Amino acid sequence: MHPPTNSPLHDVFISHASEDKMEVARPLAALLIQHGLKVWFDEHELTVGDSLRRAIETGLRSSRFGIVILSKSFFEKEWPQKELDALVSREDGSEKVILPVLHNLSKREVVTYSPILADKLSANTLDGIPQVANTILAAIAKAKMQSAGDSLGDSSSEVITASATAKGRGPKRIDALMMGYIDKVVEYAENETEIAGIRTGLYDLDRILSGLQPGELYVVSGRPSVGNTSFCITVAQNVAIHEELPVVLFAPGTSSVEVVQRLTAAIGRIDRYGLNSGRLNDDEWQRLVATAETVAKCQLYVDDQMPISSSEILDRSKVIHDDYGALGLIIVDGIELLSDVHVKEEADLAIRELRHLARQLACPILVSTSLNRSADMRIDKRPLLSDLSHADAFELHATAIMFLYRDDYYNRDSRIPGVIEVIVAKNRNGISGTVLFTFDRRCGRIDNPAVIMKPEVVGRQNDA
Repeated sequence: MHPPTNSPLHDVFISHASEDKMEVARPLAALLIQHGLKVWFDEHELTVGDSLRRAIETGLRSSRFGIVILSKSFFEKEWPQKELDALVSREDGSEKVILPVLHNLSKREVVTYSPILADKLSANTLDGIPQVANTILAAIAKAKMQSAGDSLGDSSSEVITASATAKGRGPKRIDALMMGYIDKVVEYAENETEIAGIRTGLYDLDRILSGLQPGELYVVSGRPSVGNTSFCITVAQNVAIHEELPVVLFAPGTSSVEVVQRLTAAIGRIDRYGLNSGRLNDDEWQRLVATAETVAKCQLYVDDQMPISSSEILDRSKVIHDDYGALGLIIVDGIELLSDVHVKEEADLAIRELRHLARQLACPILVSTSLNRSADMRIDKRPLLSDLSHADAFELHATAIMFLYRDDYYNRDSRIPGVIEVIVAKNRNGISGTVLFTFDRRCGRIDNPAVIMKPEVVGRQNDA
């Protein structure tokens, strides 16, 4: 049964046990009212002499949604249970009515009380009442848009041809796009961390980028020997091992043997010279064996074929994607080494095709490229966007452009030896800034510092 066809008097009805009024119901009602919702809350609606039963029944009938604050006290009381039963009777599978809020109650405990409610998208007071309010607002906005879209019928969709729709192409209605976006926001809100995308494992960089986003192109660049390949391998191992996602690493400038050596040295914290010479102490041999076992279990593919073109990268990535059904990350370490990147027009096309591939496969692509010598001519040798080869194409197609800088690369007496700066010079989805990580040259390992350093925000990038 749907709510009355006339506009409801209230957007939400708040159902709660009396024990949860002060801590949850009252501040939540106040926040929702501040955001412009019409809220039925017993404290606001009941006056002296009112019948509690009649007032609640009226509130339930006149409200579009029911916020149910689930706690142990809620399931021990008769009236909250009756309110919940009335809301459940309104849901027929086609329309969302109940918005559960967990208070000092886990989803596992909810199952014992009400399996139906356990399956619903819910907010949790452990995240704070403001976050609960935001989750509810997003869910209500989506439900209202769904209802508005249904009322328009399907006639407007006739402007899209059947063939275009079948291929997933053609214009999309803004309400459908908005509902998809709200789903994402709700998903982010429920996420236990602030990182929405795929984690690189470099904490402060993940905070600036919010992780690597599916369908986006990322660029990292630095002078030779500063750390491009070390950065790519660091990200590859974190995504493949810790995130447990399939990763494809195209390394036209590095043999597969060297990739394995670099990977082993970084993960096992083993001196690369020792690996090359076989001169390892007992502890290093143990770490080598442990590293081999760890690496053998991850889904990391290495392609060191040279020459290789951007079209071959597209084809091979699609094959692996089809095998797994999804890819966590594609890395191209050294785009300037591709066989079809020689003149500007070829490079621009290759970069555009990689961005298109990221969209097609719904996974992020990380590309490394070398900088020209311009930075070496300046007093401050930190790279700038103007130092980047094919800068115009990268700025057009990349979501973020990062530069690597090591002071001890240029200054033997550096005051910050063993530190690598990752300079986010462009970030279409957020702030730009510089973050610092430790860099162990012996094993080529980039790592989070023992004391997390706050990123120095050096400016904001506009959305252009």
